[in-house]
Amino acid sequence: MSRTATVNGRSSLTLRSGRWPSMVMPENFNFREDDHDYYSQPGNLFRMLKPDERQRLFQNTAHAIGDASKEVRDRHIGNCSKADPAYGEGVAKALAALEQDQESEEIVYAEVLR
Repeated sequence: MSRTATVNGRSSLTLRSGRWPSMVMPENFNFREDDHDYYSQPGNLFRMLKPDERQRLFQNTAHAIGDASKEVRDRHIGNCSKADPAYGEGVAKALAALEQDQESEEIVYAEVLR
């Protein structure tokens, strides 16, 4: 026996009964049905953060993706900007500061080796 569940008035999940009468198992779920908006939820969460929490988010993100390729970093900054422009700007600034710090450390290290 199959039946269809609706989410937001749209059919999105077809269920079939399992071996046990109380057990319902998903037969087909269209996980792409609500793919139109990936950015409002992280944007809303970002706007709830206090300034110090935002700064930690920027720094943690910069440290996490700092070694990634420029293409990956730029794509991530773009995704953050879609959630909230201040989010993308903060991550970009934190990455720039991290790169500057790494360059300064490399210069100091090179001078010590001489």
